[in-house]
Amino acid sequence: MEHQEAVQTHATEKYLLGELLPEERDAFEEHLFDCRDCADDLRAAATFVEHSKVALSAPDATPVRVAAPAPKPGWLSWLRPAIAAPVFALLLAVIAYQSFVSGPAARAGRETAMILPSASLIAANTRGGTTPTINVAKGRPFLVFLDIPGDPRFVSYTAELYDPAGTKEWALPINAAAVKDTLSVQMPAVRGGAGTYALAVYGVSERGERSEVGRYSFAVQQ
Repeated sequence: MEHQEAVQTHATEKYLLGELLPEERDAFEEHLFDCRDCADDLRAAATFVEHSKVALSAPDATPVRVAAPAPKPGWLSWLRPAIAAPVFALLLAVIAYQSFVSGPAARAGRETAMILPSASLIAANTRGGTTPTINVAKGRPFLVFLDIPGDPRFVSYTAELYDPAGTKEWALPINAAAVKDTLSVQMPAVRGGAGTYALAVYGVSERGERSEVGRYSFAVQQ
């Protein structure tokens, strides 16, 4: 699951309400470990839950003993232990991961310069061109350089990375003005292991229609 999809589908709220399908829940939980924004949303919800527990458990100075019909399940139903406990357990795991793994790595990347492996894909999709090979350590990012042919029909572009099995790993929106120059794209660590990857670029029209304008292949060795 990508961050934009999580925001547009209100995945955080649906996750807390137990309204996600099993496969959607698994995708969202995997996304949480890499997305600090969604983790912060979940953390804020957890804080709200804790405050709600305190408020709801406070003794009433003048209790009213009036029989009332059982309340219908609503959004507060996720405060039940059966739902809240797994949510808090996952939240603790996300916090630990981002504190001890993701957080330090991100801070190190901001505070220190580093040399990244790179490959040029500018001629990767030309007839007779060889497939570039990049040697990168497992779990490490790298750079690729590519030229995207501009077309006035398109108002934006999208780049999508496909692993050796043909599974999409991520998508990157690209502003139309950016394709006037050679692009340098920092690629996150690939999840598909060593093999040949394809970076497909699509032009997007004003009506949202997509057309493939380029497909760049490169091999990863680890």
